[in-house]
Amino acid sequence: MSEPTHKITFPRLTEKNYGSWVGDERAELQRLGVWHIVKGTIIAPAGNDTEELRKWLIDSGKAAGSIFASLDPSQKVHVKGMEENPVSMWQALEKIHRQKKPGARFAAYNHLFSIQKLPEESLTTLIGRVDDAITLIQDLRPAAHTLSDLDGELASMAMIRALPDEYQSFRSSLFLLPQLDKSTVTEAFILEEQDRAERAAKELQASLALKAAQEAAAKATADVAPRDSTLITP
Repeated sequence: MSEPTHKITFPRLTEKNYGSWVGDERAELQRLGVWHIVKGTIIAPAGNDTEELRKWLIDSGKAAGSIFASLDPSQKVHVKGMEENPVSMWQALEKIHRQKKPGARFAAYNHLFSIQKLPEESLTTLIGRVDDAITLIQDLRPAAHTLSDLDGELASMAMIRALPDEYQSFRSSLFLLPQLDKSTVTEAFILEEQDRAERAAKELQASLALKAAQEAAAKATADVAPRDSTLITP
């Protein structure tokens, strides 16, 4: 009798749920007894023992198959050409979804502070979603991230989130910065304010010049226009 078709018991990986997926898939790989192959602590046997090699290849195939089966179709492109290498697959997905850049951390913070209880959601489920969001933030931090760094990023986030819609372009440009610490964001804010003040002054000057030109043109037209006269018969 053939083995039953493997069924995924948790949501497949999409662009938005890596934080929860990675824990679910790790648990699945542990259940299958192949997590240490994916982790890299068990590597292919170097000797001539064909039975050991055969067993390792089977386990490696199980790991790769489990990872691939747990991906949403939109995510399979990230592991194209790696389908038989579970270590490379795992690392590639981590690299895509856990880019330890300031912009990625800001997005994770923004997601955390945007969480709200859904109408039919239990409080325990809500707690789970918050825990998943916190886990993602922790995973996105560099190894040397300090409490002072965290304070600075939270201050920067508060500053950026406070910007109204008219600052959308400026807000987007901030995420291209190599750092989002408070001093860098503060400097960017000051430069943006100066730039806006200069643009406003130039626009006012241009507006006044246009108004003056229009008034001069109107006066010149009035001066050359024929005047209405009434003939008086003696």
